[in-house]
Amino acid sequence: FFSCPLFFSAPRDIQWLEASSRCNRSGGAGMVTADEFQDAIEIEKGHVYFLCLRSEPPSTGSVHFFTFLQHYEPFFADFGPLNMASVYRFCRVLRAKKEEFPDRKVVYWCSHTAPQRANAVYLMGAYQVL
Repeated sequence: FFSCPLFFSAPRDIQWLEASSRCNRSGGAGMVTADEFQDAIEIEKGHVYFLCLRSEPPSTGSVHFFTFLQHYEPFFADFGPLNMASVYRFCRVLRAKKEEFPDRKVVYWCSHTAPQRANAVYLMGAYQVL
């Protein structure tokens, strides 16, 4: 689904992801498998990544996970795209995360649902353009 080689490249070295997958915050909740991390998409070399996960992952000493709560007022049964105000807020949040965690991997994650993935990819693509 996210394997367009012209825009994204998968990280070659995912040891940092495998190490962070061993963290478990609360007895099973938040546990992330190494297989899920193999789908991480490197957005900015060595610093910003995108990933779809089943549950909220715990941040570790080398990786900071965040998500962006998307609010969209549907006209009927649609789910987006998000408006420019949402895009602007997302870009500011991601920029702030990069400044706050300069020595950590910053991973923007979303759920596996199709509407969430579509809006998340749209936001990350807009960030790259802007």
